[in-house]
Amino acid sequence: VEMAMPSDRALLLELAAIPAYREAFARAFPGETNPVTYDNVGRAIGAFERQLVTPSRWDALLKGDSSALTAPEKQGFNDFVEAGCVSCHSGAYLGGQMYQRAGLVTPWPDRSDPGRMGVTQKAADSMVFKVPSLRNIAMTGPYFHNGGTASLEDAVLMMGHYQLGRDLSAAQVQSIVTYLRTLTGTLPQGAIIATTPVREH
Repeated sequence: VEMAMPSDRALLLELAAIPAYREAFARAFPGETNPVTYDNVGRAIGAFERQLVTPSRWDALLKGDSSALTAPEKQGFNDFVEAGCVSCHSGAYLGGQMYQRAGLVTPWPDRSDPGRMGVTQKAADSMVFKVPSLRNIAMTGPYFHNGGTASLEDAVLMMGHYQLGRDLSAAQVQSIVTYLRTLTGTLPQGAIIATTPVREH
């Protein structure tokens, strides 16, 4: 689903058709007769994702640098906490460790995707989704499970209304967004290769 492929077999056929990927898998998994396997795809993606650590100014503040954030950014964090956002967006990743119903307090307007219920077939999982990490959130729009919300400001406003039952003021939304922008880290350039293998036609 995440790769928009019809099956694991289709994914493997696609990867095996790209010479650069065949060579990369052979280097990554030496000695294997057929290194382009579904398990190896998972291992390769995991190895890549573990390199994507993006320390931000927020991390500098947490490590003791009190000058890492401006006064408005610190106020934004206070507003984030006061609004109740930390009930789901907490821990080192500010989220990413739990599931929650979209529309916890007020029904979510777009119910076309049933969430986890589509996987578990349990009515209790209707409209339940994984709470995302807020790391680099200013860089990862559009937002929500359907990508239907373009701006971070609108996403914060919606979260307040549908998840927390609070209609945040424009000033509160802007303050929280000011804080969220401090979670943007520096991408590890060594982990990102400029050229992408292209399938030969």
